[in-house]
Amino acid sequence: MADKYSVLVVDDESMTFDLVEDSLIESYTVNYAPSGEEGLKAIQADKPDVVLLDVEMPGIGGLDVCRQIKADESLSDIMIIFVSAADDLEDRLKGYEAGGDDYIVKPFYGEELQTKLKIAIDKIEQAKALKEDASAAFQTAMTAMTSTGELGRVLQFLRQSFTCQSYDEVATQVIEAMNEYGLKSILQIRGRFGTVYLGDKGAVTSLEETLLTRMEQQERIFDFGCRTAFNYPKISLLIKNMPMDDPDMYGRIKDNVALLVEGADARLASLDESLVLARQREALRKMMERSEDVLMSFKMQYGENKEKNMKVMDGLSASIEKSFMFLGLTEEQEETMMNALQDAVQKSLALYEEGFEIEKELEAFDHDVKLMLSKF
Repeated sequence: MADKYSVLVVDDESMTFDLVEDSLIESYTVNYAPSGEEGLKAIQADKPDVVLLDVEMPGIGGLDVCRQIKADESLSDIMIIFVSAADDLEDRLKGYEAGGDDYIVKPFYGEELQTKLKIAIDKIEQAKALKEDASAAFQTAMTAMTSTGELGRVLQFLRQSFTCQSYDEVATQVIEAMNEYGLKSILQIRGRFGTVYLGDKGAVTSLEETLLTRMEQQERIFDFGCRTAFNYPKISLLIKNMPMDDPDMYGRIKDNVALLVEGADARLASLDESLVLARQREALRKMMERSEDVLMSFKMQYGENKEKNMKVMDGLSASIEKSFMFLGLTEEQEETMMNALQDAVQKSLALYEEGFEIEKELEAFDHDVKLMLSKF
């Protein structure tokens, strides 16, 4: 790697740094700060790409260090991965409230750490690529907000949602609607055929994915801090900057967003049904193609077998007639045998005629199924 990404370990236990350095030294530039105070100085001086930040430390703890980093616009893009022995939802929520991007639980292994770092670096690269587009989109959204009423935006979303043909399209419409309200948000869509995550900055962090998944089982609408979560069967939306200091605006936004998310959930349910029908129709179409092949093969085999049978019967008749001169049969006996043979031939032909009737029934069935498919 020509330009290595830099990782700063802020932890009062040097053993953590030793483990991190051993695991990452070949791919990253790794530095160490033994306290929150020293960590802040190193971050301001060197601006690392990623900070592995211990939550519990003497002096300034990891949560406060993270808040100070995220409050500084020049440092706010630094990825923060909290390191802690605690793994319950409340602790993760505290980390997310403080502005953390991911969370790793002690003790951890080198492979897990490398995976976390790879995810963090991917997010950094995605953020760089999306920054310019996000800025332009925000300006466009703010302009649209001035000309569109709050409830009108909900109705506009509902109209647009009818044209959405995928989970990604629904997710994009919801986030764009939130942007026009001036709201920072992330969402999770749980469709029958996959899960989609999206935020106002594009991709969401690993910690955000975890929070959305765990909040799915919470109340329909609930607040924590300046954030409000909306949970419906197929979608969860988290608003990160609700105007808690303005009760009237807060109430309007809460009502309008609830309507919008409920509409998105209904569209997702309809979309799932459409996708199921489309897959069933495709499976039926393939089955019909197969049945046509089988029917064609049956017709060919039927014709060949009929022709072979007739040749066999003709050969048998000829052989029997030739054998009469050696058998010493009377004319009456010969006639009896020939009549029996002719009767067998007629019965054999009758069986083939029955097969022809079955063939016609199969063709009629094939026609009915094709007609049914054309109405979908």
